[in-house]
Formats: sequence, C-alpha cells, structure tokens
Amino acid sequence: MTTLRVLVCCALLGISGVGACGGNLGANVGSLSSPNFPGSYPNKAKCTWVITTDPGTVVSLRFLEFRTEQCTNCGCDALIIRDGNSQSATLLSKMCGDDLPSPVIASSNVMYLEFFSDSSTIYKGFKAEWFTGRLLQTLSSNA
Repeated sequence: MTTLRVLVCCALLGISGVGACGGNLGANVGSLSSPNFPGSYPNKAKCTWVITTDPGTVVSLRFLEFRTEQCTNCGCDALIIRDGNSQSATLLSKMCGDDLPSPVIASSNVMYLEFFSDSSTIYKGFKAEWFTGRLLQTLSSNA
C-alpha cells in the first residue's frame, strides 16, 4: 500500500520523466534525464520527450547537469530542443559537450526534446527540470 501511495505522489508531481527514455510529460513541473543518469547513457540511444503544460503558460527548461560527447555541429551525441510538439517544430537549441547550457524557454506550453547518441564514446548525459510560467504582454499605445 505504501508503494502505491508513493507512485501516485510522484505521478502527480510529474517526476515520471526521470530515468525514462522519452515519453509524453503532462505536468507543470518535473524533471527528466538521459538514460541511466547519473550513470553513462548507452550507445545508439534515441529518446524523445514532449512536455505539455497548462494552456496559457510557457515551458521553461533548466539544466542541473550536462555532459555529452562534443563533436562538430553536435552530430555525435546531442540534445535537440524544439518549440512545439514535433521534430519539425522551430529549433530552440542543439547542445552537446560539457558546458552547462543556459535555460531554454518555449513560446508556448509545449516543448519537444530529442536526445541521441552514436556508437562511440558515452558520457554521463544530462538532468534537467522544467516548470511553467506566464508570458507578460507588453501593451503599446499610439499616444
């Protein structure tokens, strides 16, 4: 019975993205990580997440740790973040290496993430948390 309560609690908090290789994440706050984090991610990994928060909000993603293979144009191991719900949405960021990335903010309540690795070097990967916010509109007048 205790296990069931813990699972329900974690699902309500949106923690289901941790350790899972992809999925649809429908909470206003939560975290996600590369496979096996904090251990090394596997070769030939491919994970896709779609974060969807409440309508009228925007998704903000903040990185706690980041370490992947560094190569030209991030073509080996990388995390791609898009502003929408699909692989064809506008690119927000493509990242690799070991510099902690700046926060990424979508223009809406949906963010698409894709992590992939090639068949050579493996690293620790990444851990990030997302949360929601509201955009403040600037009002202009013709004064």
